[in-house]
Amino acid sequence: VPERTEYIRAGVFDAGNHVGVFLSSAEKRAMLKYDEEQAENLKKIVADTYIDMPFAKAYNKIFSLMDDGKSFAFHCTAGKDRTGVCAFMIESAFGRSIDDCEKEYLLSNDYRADTNNKLFFLMKLLHVSKPAFDAIRYAITVEKRNFDIMLNSIFEKYNSIDEYLEKEFATFDCVVADSEKDVQTDGLTAIIPFDMPLLMELLFVS
Repeated sequence: VPERTEYIRAGVFDAGNHVGVFLSSAEKRAMLKYDEEQAENLKKIVADTYIDMPFAKAYNKIFSLMDDGKSFAFHCTAGKDRTGVCAFMIESAFGRSIDDCEKEYLLSNDYRADTNNKLFFLMKLLHVSKPAFDAIRYAITVEKRNFDIMLNSIFEKYNSIDEYLEKEFATFDCVVADSEKDVQTDGLTAIIPFDMPLLMELLFVS
């Protein structure tokens, strides 16, 4: 952490839910041999996180920093899921449309393309099964259907994004939504590079 920089940990999954998203090295290697049932289960684990992530109270810390006028960067392991949801919240609070937020979210696939393609190439060299390949690809990219899962989860409880943000995070104490404002959040969903431990583990699989 650079000098005069404060590191704040806000664990989205700290409540103990979605423990399946945290895999040991051995479990990551085992993914390479997943059968169809295991692959579908991995996809479900990832998709299910988008049901609960929009309501994670860890994100309150972001809006507290905004309320205090602080500058900050935010990240997660891969910079696409937890970070992508956070970027959606901030963009929405400043009045960016859902369609534009979705486009920003999906840009993570462009920003991560080089690294992801290297991993896809390695998996082909290792003759990873198609179910395992598809499941790993799903886990390391972003999908429109996950963004839709998040939205559906929000709209099951609230009538609008504004209501959601105000009730869950009291955002309008610190942010005035303004559709004319130039919100500088481009690329925030990809500020952290690929999870290198997984890449290194794949390189050394026998």
